Amino acid sequence: MAKKITTTPTEPAVSGHGIRLYLAASRWRAHVDAVYRDAGLSPLQVNVLLAVQTLQRTTGIAKQVHIASYAGIDVMTLSKNVRALEEEALIRRVDDPNDSRARLVELTREGTARLKKVEKGLEKADRDIFTDGKSMGAFERTISMVITNTR
Repeated sequence: MAKKITTTPTEPAVSGHGIRLYLAASRWRAHVDAVYRDAGLSPLQVNVLLAVQTLQRTTGIAKQVHIASYAGIDVMTLSKNVRALEEEALIRRVDDPNDSRARLVELTREGTARLKKVEKGLEKADRDIFTDGKSMGAFERTISMVITNTR
């Protein structure tokens, strides 16, 4: 008969920074997916909403072609998701007064509120997963170094 484990291991049975980072990212991603589900959005829809918000704040306008480029999404996939977000009244499309072929995308009040809910949920996930009160500064420095290392 197999021995029953009654405690949760405190250390993974693997070594190496990469695998530990992968395990941490997987655990964080599970929390993130729960935040998205709670907001009724897919990860791709959150990406679209964030792109619209960022483009509106930085350039004042968000054309669909720019959203696709900024979010790293092909135009057809973006179009389907914009349509779905529009049906939920999270965004609205309006004609571009400067280009009759283009449509501008704007966040609605509900879209802004839903995105704020996601942002708060993500902040809580970060605190729950990564903050132990002592080592957050070291963690942030290490992650920043990994991100900016271009070797």
